[in-house]
Amino acid sequence: MIRHRSTKMEAVEALQELRGLSKDALPQNRTVGDLFVAWMEDGRDAGQWSPSTMELRLNAWRKHLEPAFGSMLARQVSVAQVAEHFRGMDCGPRIKQVAFDTLSQACAFGVRMEYLVRNPCSNVRRPQARRKAIRPFEPAEADRILRETEGARWHAFLLLSLVCGLR
Repeated sequence: MIRHRSTKMEAVEALQELRGLSKDALPQNRTVGDLFVAWMEDGRDAGQWSPSTMELRLNAWRKHLEPAFGSMLARQVSVAQVAEHFRGMDCGPRIKQVAFDTLSQACAFGVRMEYLVRNPCSNVRRPQARRKAIRPFEPAEADRILRETEGARWHAFLLLSLVCGLR
């Protein structure tokens, strides 16, 4: 039997009732910081991430996400707030990507655990990191480098790098 609800909140409450969850049983007062900690513990316990990945995500959280979202209730974070935060971040594009992925995955964990109804990052475009154009040395430049370094300690390394196209 299909029942209609007037508002989205009423529909969510009805869905929760159908799933056998009472309003009191849901952890409505979880902060984004709580979600992050639970998500990190879940990933660590599963042996899912290497120590360097854990450190990368912790740094992104501490420096770029915790000041803005750490104490906010997770259910009150809007798509507009997430988009505005990442638009205003003053850092490199790769760091923005790591921070966005960290927030998005923590919120996705919150949805899986039914702490959140939706992921506020799902409708925000992931920041893009533009690749720098690579300009290889011209043959004349490579010849000059080799002539200048002939007899030097690094000559063999430079020769190998230029011949193999290493950057």
